[in-house]
Amino acid sequence: MFFNRKKDNPIILDCYTHSSYAYDHAKINHARHHIPDWWKKTKHMCNSQPTIKVCSAIKEHYLKGIVVPLWGELEITLYPLTDDTTPTYEWRSSNLDFDTQGSHSTEQFFGFAGKDGVNLKITAPWVIKSKELIHFTYTQPVWSQPDMVDDLTLLPGVLEFKNQHAIELNYFFRQRETKRKVNIHPLTPMVIMHPMSERPIKFRHHYIEDKNVWLDRFAKKGVGMFLDLADGASMDLQKYYKKRNKFWEKRDKIEKTPLI
Repeated sequence: MFFNRKKDNPIILDCYTHSSYAYDHAKINHARHHIPDWWKKTKHMCNSQPTIKVCSAIKEHYLKGIVVPLWGELEITLYPLTDDTTPTYEWRSSNLDFDTQGSHSTEQFFGFAGKDGVNLKITAPWVIKSKELIHFTYTQPVWSQPDMVDDLTLLPGVLEFKNQHAIELNYFFRQRETKRKVNIHPLTPMVIMHPMSERPIKFRHHYIEDKNVWLDRFAKKGVGMFLDLADGASMDLQKYYKKRNKFWEKRDKIEKTPLI
């Protein structure tokens, strides 16, 4: 079973993208390559007092994590709460590989959002696949976002890439009395993830140039092993998860069975 693997055996993550910008310039990577410049420039001591530079928690945060860097420049305008038809937000980007169509309405999480809370979901142009059920914490890389953290909060969670493969950046903000504008620079880490394992991570990046291949393999609804996910099917999540787990148990057992 997987828990018998040696500690130094890597967890392999296959990362697929249709974006030439993401593949050429902003690959999913180890967070240690994205340690903030301000932190690197900070001295260890100031006025005979130790600074944040000696904080081991921040250092380990980057040494043990992986990040999804921004694959272009993004400008988001956050509008104040009004009674007219003004949108809650607008955005523009330096390339076409940005998508916010999946943002959730306030009604879906009203108990948290209230009247002025807004969800802004950015779909990253990556999917990640793993043959192992390894969970990752999913949090905002606050130390890399000093200019935007007051305006946009990345909602935290836990992900695994054996059963689901998308990277959705679910941001939350509250509408205030004035309009705000957030500019996010290319290569800004947008999410930092930490495996719930001491094993190292190994990336294999893949560029899917043919958009039809990308749609067929990763983006179409109903692409999968179960009718529960087919177009128009009524979704009973508990029933689906039970069926899915039994499938993986059988499939993994078959793959581990030695040939006669």
